Amino acid sequence: MYISIVTKRILIGKKNTKEKNINLDIKSMKDYELAIQLISLLSEQFSIEYNTTEIIDLYIYIKGSKSQHINEDIFDTDHDLKYMIYEMINQYDSTIAYQLKQDKDFIKGLIAHLKPTIVRLKHGIEIQNRFLKEIKSMYPKIYEKAQKVAKVIEDRFNFKVPEQEIGFLAIHFGGAEVKLKRDLRFTRKVDVGVICSSGIGISTLLSSRISHIFHEKVRVETLSTSDLSSEKMQGIEILVSTFDLNNSKYKYIKVNPMLREEDVLLIAKKIEEVSQNNKLDIDADKPDILNKIDEITLISKEISSILKSFNLYTVDSHIKFDKVMKFVSSVIGEDEKSKNYIYNDLKKREELSTEVIPEFEFVLLHAKTKGVDESKFILIKPQASSYFKDEYFSKSKVVVVMLIPKNDPRRVPAISRISNALFEDEFFLEDVKNGIKESVKSYIETILTEYLAEQIKNL
Repeated sequence: MYISIVTKRILIGKKNTKEKNINLDIKSMKDYELAIQLISLLSEQFSIEYNTTEIIDLYIYIKGSKSQHINEDIFDTDHDLKYMIYEMINQYDSTIAYQLKQDKDFIKGLIAHLKPTIVRLKHGIEIQNRFLKEIKSMYPKIYEKAQKVAKVIEDRFNFKVPEQEIGFLAIHFGGAEVKLKRDLRFTRKVDVGVICSSGIGISTLLSSRISHIFHEKVRVETLSTSDLSSEKMQGIEILVSTFDLNNSKYKYIKVNPMLREEDVLLIAKKIEEVSQNNKLDIDADKPDILNKIDEITLISKEISSILKSFNLYTVDSHIKFDKVMKFVSSVIGEDEKSKNYIYNDLKKREELSTEVIPEFEFVLLHAKTKGVDESKFILIKPQASSYFKDEYFSKSKVVVVMLIPKNDPRRVPAISRISNALFEDEFFLEDVKNGIKESVKSYIETILTEYLAEQIKNL
């Protein structure tokens, strides 16, 4: 329709003489070349000339159109847009924000929708939404929340978002919310425990993958070896480990941390078997309200410690692994005694199983230790290189350090949310690997605050 109107206007002698300039990057060149090809065909067909302004206007309309094919590299977007999306999700509904941020299909579709939307709003291009009336009448609460989402765009770019665009935002967010509620509608979940020496390490990757594969059938808990002799095993129906549990009274499934196909089949068979049986009611053993309040106090202190201790350090790119552990103990330990505890506990953990994760290009250095009173989180990057040169690191780009106190009574500390995000959120992982300190800090503030809010809501 736009091309028809422009061509008719030029045919009657009314050319657009207003000069326009645009800045083109590599990704925009294909759209601009398409505009030139279309103009060339029109010029030949109607024997008329289109000026540069007409080409630029057509290019803008092309950029304002939604792509029908979404590639995997859609996640390779700018940080401003990425964090605007996080804020939009927070404004839509803070109670389900964390779950929505884990929905890759939703995030991917939202990015694909927002890029042309911003172009349309910037240049005043209007669109029609034939579903708007039905959306407002049938889903008023979703539309109301979509208005809050639109406010984030308005505040960021300083232009008004019309009702038609708000209606499309409601479709995206409402669809994601309905899908989330549908996925949570399963009645019988099997409790799976994933064992790790500290409770936060490589098993987080395994926990994440089990959750993704069997998401509607399981409730996954990350455990440490010390939990095997405690009441924390109560309620665990399937125990999964990445290493041999010597002298353990519990039956378990030993798997590869990357979860091979045969491992998935073993776990699936066990889930099917266990889910056929009724689970014992253990509500009587749930903590009372005072214990829960004490736990929330611990969570608040832990979050405060994580945010205060967070820092990004750089070391020589040829550093050896043992030197990294000594470096960690030196920057976190407050005295010689605590430094020795940290170093020795990190060394024991590494001797148990490697913490280098080549598939994700980072090292997850973690331990429970007497060397800290509160949880700590830092990043270590190599100087003057994109990855560590020593072969043991397998070209890892960053060392992620997570320490929790030895006497922490909780099954899963708040810091585990950060390790979950490393394996589940590609944006966050890229920021960590690239050492974008402020972005990483902003993200962990968000996920830890959401975690605290969830715990308070469950009181």
